[in-house]
Amino acid sequence: MAKFCPKCGSENDDTAQTCITCGAPLTISAGSSPDTAEKNRLYLQGVINLRYYTIVGFLSLIAGIALDFVFLRSFSYGYLVGPLGAAFGGASFNTSNVGTLLAYSEIALIVSAVLTLIGVFMLYRGFVVLKSLGSEFSVGRTGAILEFIGMILVVLGVIGLLAIVLPAISLGNTTTPASISPSEAGAILGIAFLVLIAAIILLVGIIMVLVGLFRVGTHFNNSLVKVGAILTLFLGIIGTILLFIGFTDIISHLRKDLGET
Repeated sequence: MAKFCPKCGSENDDTAQTCITCGAPLTISAGSSPDTAEKNRLYLQGVINLRYYTIVGFLSLIAGIALDFVFLRSFSYGYLVGPLGAAFGGASFNTSNVGTLLAYSEIALIVSAVLTLIGVFMLYRGFVVLKSLGSEFSVGRTGAILEFIGMILVVLGVIGLLAIVLPAISLGNTTTPASISPSEAGAILGIAFLVLIAAIILLVGIIMVLVGLFRVGTHFNNSLVKVGAILTLFLGIIGTILLFIGFTDIISHLRKDLGET
């Protein structure tokens, strides 16, 4: 059996007295029957980590919007809206713009990926603690692992694709078309296939995480968390905000039960 740290959620040997990660005292092992106060402290720590996830997720969405704004200011899609786009400082579409577009896309991907991975780590920590109190939350922990793996593979795949495509584009030359050799085209197809598989893993992980979050809402009878978990799949910002409010409400009730301010 294992002990889960009430402070950081790390898994320790059943004989451990303090957490190997953060040094906090350990009192509960898997299969034991903790008292209500100790269970509430573990629930509190788990939900706090889930709330951290919503904060990082919100920052990731904002970062994406900001990068999109920069992109739109640099490329006002003059090739679509003509003079109106040029009036706002944009440039018409050419091979130079394609290269810069891909560069912006790579920046956006890396920023979003870093924030997402931080959020997934907080998810994992939260669900590890909650799983020590109930197997119903194991789907969230597994989903966080799959989401982490999927995101890493997608990022590596996209970076690999850009590493092949960018050199093939004649930046700053509006007359020279992009040139990709047959071997490069084959590599692109191979990497694209791997990215597709990684994207499927990522999607499965996301769905499992949302199921786990929904179960958290069900366990604590919090409608905001349940609705937020559903909306996150379709309306990211709204769903994330609802999750944050719902987790804050749960944390407030747990702290009240523990006599904390």
